[in-house]
Amino acid sequence: MPGGRFGVHRGDLPFPFETLRHRYVAPFGGRSKELSEGEVGINARALAQNTELVPRHDKVLISILGPARPRPLYMQTPFEVVALDERRLDALMRSTQGEAVLPETPSGDILRQSLLEPARGERLVLNGVASRVLGEDPRALLARVLRDRLGGRPRRTES
Repeated sequence: MPGGRFGVHRGDLPFPFETLRHRYVAPFGGRSKELSEGEVGINARALAQNTELVPRHDKVLISILGPARPRPLYMQTPFEVVALDERRLDALMRSTQGEAVLPETPSGDILRQSLLEPARGERLVLNGVASRVLGEDPRALLARVLRDRLGGRPRRTES
């Protein structure tokens, strides 16, 4: 069981910590040019100690901790989890305690949430539930379901 379970952590790095299964909270560490659009970076040691997230495999939905702003899954952009180490020193320096680091260019998803710029230290929720349960990007899943459902039906024609 990961050390981040229910806000408890193992080792010397306090973040991210797990609040519910596959949902983690970490402070916003800042932005880095070393990350690409759609990536979220977290200190590699912190990921291993405190989470079940698999770098370069798992995707998370990101929101700012606070009052819920419910949005359908298909309107949210998943971020690929990246383990930060000395190969990305600038980003790693922003995640010394396991903080979440975002790319220099703000993601359209964050802009759509009206979270124009989280403040450094503001708590972010990294939600890995959709990735674990659905196994794919929610938008791709919706597109596939719609294609399957609508693709087999004859189109109505006006007479």
